Amino acid sequence: MCTARHNVHCYLKARHKVPCCLKENTSEVEMTIDQKLHKHFVARRASVLREISDEFGGVSVSFPRADQGSNVVKIKGPSECVEGARKRLLEMVDDLVCPVHHGLMRLRNETVKRADFK
Repeated sequence: MCTARHNVHCYLKARHKVPCCLKENTSEVEMTIDQKLHKHFVARRASVLREISDEFGGVSVSFPRADQGSNVVKIKGPSECVEGARKRLLEMVDDLVCPVHHGLMRLRNETVKRADFK
């Protein structure tokens, strides 16, 4: 068991136990999401990001701090899960930009039109 006094020693011991295949199987992808939409992902203690992480094998989704003014979002994790998480984020962005509510569809800054639901 590690205590605060032994943190450096424990870190040095533990880093050698991490298999190298774990490091080789990870990938990192950067994508652009408008900064105005970041609040929808990090609100409520980042519950949306935790859901994505749970759904896609523990990927890590990192949004820039608000004061940085950046639109770049990073997704890091197992190679096979990163692409699925990226697609899910893009779907969520599309839903935020072009929402469908109560039979009405708002098309990117156009007038509200009646959607054809059958």
